[in-house]
Amino acid sequence: PPYISITIVFKMNKPDPSLAVRMDYGMRKVTQITETKISNACKYIIETEDHTLGNILRMDMIDDPKVTFVGYRVPHPLATNIEMRVQTSDPAYPPGKALMESCSRIISLCKELNEDVLNYEQKRSKELE
Repeated sequence: PPYISITIVFKMNKPDPSLAVRMDYGMRKVTQITETKISNACKYIIETEDHTLGNILRMDMIDDPKVTFVGYRVPHPLATNIEMRVQTSDPAYPPGKALMESCSRIISLCKELNEDVLNYEQKRSKELE
């Protein structure tokens, strides 16, 4: 019987680099605004980020027992920043420390996931040989 050759072309799920948002020279990535009416609370404006980072940080900090409130919002659909509010219960554990520890935990999880994927790929390639 005749065999049919099929070629499949995969496109990467990657945004067009010309549409990427870049930070201007001298622009700060994170700006901290201390809340004056609420104790142990700060608002952070994080530039060139969106729901992806905001939701990951929020979900991680919700599990921190010293964090009493955490929330974020995108001020406008066309804005390229997020506003995150963090309040902690202990003055010795400021909101900035909670945010930094959350970032560290997320980075560790990403490294662990990367190692798991690489190990799986190596294992799979050995199985196929």
